[in-house]
Amino acid sequence: MSPLWARAQPTVDAAIERHCVPLGLLPEIVKGVMAIESDGKPLALGVQYKGVHRSYFPDTPAYATALLQMIMTYTNNVGIGLMQINWAAWGKKLKIRPQA
Repeated sequence: MSPLWARAQPTVDAAIERHCVPLGLLPEIVKGVMAIESDGKPLALGVQYKGVHRSYFPDTPAYATALLQMIMTYTNNVGIGLMQINWAAWGKKLKIRPQA
C-alpha cells in the first residue's frame, strides 16, 4: 500500500459508509468490488484496446494523469480508479473529466 493511499484509507472508508448506508448498500460489497477491480489501488487503469486488456497501476497522481491522457488518444474504453468505472460507458453521464 502506498503512503498516499494509507493516509487516504480512513477517508475512503468513511465515504463508502456515508454513501452506501442511505442507499441500502453493504459497504463490504463496495469494498469487495474495489478489491477485485483495482486491487485497492486508487490510481488503477484498465484498458481494453483491439481485443486486449491491460492493467496499469501508476504510483503517483501525476503519472496516472499522464498515462490516462496518452491512453485516451487511442481509446476511451478504459476503467478508471478503485471501481474501474468504464469511461466509454459512463464518461458523458458522469459529466466530469476522466482525470477526476
